[in-house]
Amino acid sequence: MHPYWEVENGAPVGWVGTSKSALKTKHLAANPYVSCSYWSPKHETAHVECRAAWADDQRERVWQLFLEAEPPLGYDPAKIPQWQDGPLAGEWAILRLEPWRLILLTAEDAAAGNWYQRVWRPG
Repeated sequence: MHPYWEVENGAPVGWVGTSKSALKTKHLAANPYVSCSYWSPKHETAHVECRAAWADDQRERVWQLFLEAEPPLGYDPAKIPQWQDGPLAGEWAILRLEPWRLILLTAEDAAAGNWYQRVWRPG
């Protein structure tokens, strides 16, 4: 999964380009939550707990976000065979990620045993 993160009304929102399979749709209907985890070579991490929902009205806009962003964040979605016909054709679908908790952990915090010093929750 390769989310593009923005700030919307003071809160982070993630966008994921994906395919909208019947299985994925059924799974999200029953359990609309995903976790994202990031790690840096300096052993700093971010863990994001999110509610996920289909955002069909964002297909063109999110395509452009990925297309215009610098690598490694950006990429050309059309290079993926099932998306080569563009944002309104083929299997390109969008998931909107709305975080309900974000935990940041720096190497210094971890070394000091301060595991939960930097926790964000929506206001």
